[in-house]
Amino acid sequence: LVYVLAFIFYIAFFNFAVLNILTGIFVENAMKLCKPDFLEAFAMQRDQRQREEKELHRIVTAMDLDDDGRIIKDDFVAMASFPEVTRCFAAVGIDVCDPVAFFKMVASPEGHEVFSVDDFVDRMKKMKLNMHSGIDLHGLQSQAYELKDSLEQIRCSQQEEYHKELGNLRAQFVASSFALASMRPLS
Repeated sequence: LVYVLAFIFYIAFFNFAVLNILTGIFVENAMKLCKPDFLEAFAMQRDQRQREEKELHRIVTAMDLDDDGRIIKDDFVAMASFPEVTRCFAAVGIDVCDPVAFFKMVASPEGHEVFSVDDFVDRMKKMKLNMHSGIDLHGLQSQAYELKDSLEQIRCSQQEEYHKELGNLRAQFVASSFALASMRPLS
């Protein structure tokens, strides 16, 4: 009787183990077949991007307070300061934690304070693509322009100092020449 029970347990255990393995193989293959292929994944990603772009355009259009088709820096900063608006931008993958700095990055390198809604949306889309690439190109570009402006200011101040010093040296030279000429004996 003990051997019969052990044999039945042995058969039941191995049947259960084999059925689990076969079920796992079938489920794994079914999951592979359910996965979208490259074209389906690309189409889904494109559709998602188009939905986000429409939503972004809707958000920016809503920020156009006077309905003239333009976004003004002050209006953007005022509206983007509201948490609801920040959440709307976050829903489409754009982080606007500092509205002034964000507008400055969108506006770089020109530094305009007024944009058409479409132009502003296009700039935000480009900025979003740069954010997803892992490199903040707009931030780097903005810093590069700031460095260029700083270097230009330094060059101008150095040039002013150079001309001032050159004028001082000329004055000293003229004074020295007169002093030397007055010290010479008249012949």
